[in-house]
Amino acid sequence: MTNSKSQTGIGSLIVFISLILVAAMVGGIFIQSSSSLKSKALATGNKAKQQVTDSANILQVYGKYSEGQGVSRINLIFMKTKLNAGSNSIKLTTSIIIIGTEDNVSEIIYNSSIDCDNNTNILANKNTAFGAKTSIGSNKDSEYIEKGEIVQICFALPNEITESQKIKLNFIPKNSQISTIQFKTPDLIVTDRVALFP
Repeated sequence: MTNSKSQTGIGSLIVFISLILVAAMVGGIFIQSSSSLKSKALATGNKAKQQVTDSANILQVYGKYSEGQGVSRINLIFMKTKLNAGSNSIKLTTSIIIIGTEDNVSEIIYNSSIDCDNNTNILANKNTAFGAKTSIGSNKDSEYIEKGEIVQICFALPNEITESQKIKLNFIPKNSQISTIQFKTPDLIVTDRVALFP
């Protein structure tokens, strides 16, 4: 009888030790899985944060003709932009704009000498550069888009556009998210200043 009790006790001990080993293995798997999930979540969060924080919001786009009222024509674009919520400042000197019309695509860079209040000056830099000025905000340095500012970007189109034409603009700051808008000119252009977006 003592022998039977000792065999039962050893059997119970083996089962108990087996349960502890299985529990330890399962616990190890859970810890490893949670650690892996945590690192993936952090990587995804950092990527999402970078996309959200480093981007510009294009608020408004309007067009004009450089010589005043152009007969249903536009050759100058004015684009108002600001930083998205939580964004770091964007340096215009390392940004480019790609302009796509129905018959042309051009890439332009920032030029601090362009005066957005002077149509002739803007037109003289056609196909090469864009200018900028701070519309709202205290910062007079137009080489950056800062928090709380609205910056007007101006440039000449590669070719004059007329009514019912499609345009695509890509604003590409270095190490930031690309801002893209597409729009179509009105079917009838009768005013000097033509609202294009939104």
